[in-house]
Amino acid sequence: GKITSSVVACNFYPTSNLTLIDTVLNIPYNTARYNNGGFSISNGEITIPMDGVYHFQFHVTVDVSVGDSRSTSLAVALRNDVTLDSSIVFNYNRNTGHGENTGHFSSVLELSANDVIRVVAKRANGTNTLICTPNSGITLIRL
Repeated sequence: GKITSSVVACNFYPTSNLTLIDTVLNIPYNTARYNNGGFSISNGEITIPMDGVYHFQFHVTVDVSVGDSRSTSLAVALRNDVTLDSSIVFNYNRNTGHGENTGHFSSVLELSANDVIRVVAKRANGTNTLICTPNSGITLIRL
């Protein structure tokens, strides 16, 4: 049957790979698995619908699509374009034969209506072509 809930929460994921370059890009968390309470999203930027304390988490899954050198990527969460403390995660990728790596961040945040949350990522070093995969995701739950 259909699940109904009054919990203000959302979960979004990208539907395609994002090639990471040496400058930061928004991770396009644009597809909703769940969105209840009025969260809006555009180009990976989530607008908070109401004041409150939220559990916030994101994970970024990165793989090598081309290359055989050691490369790292980083991802960081921003609130209104200001980096959230301790939210930087790193992924180390060696080559196409070693599979995906996932970095994760979780925190409890006091957020205001119309705050904008986004996660950006880039290749931090190395020469491999790195991709952020659709196995990535972002979740906000109003407590």
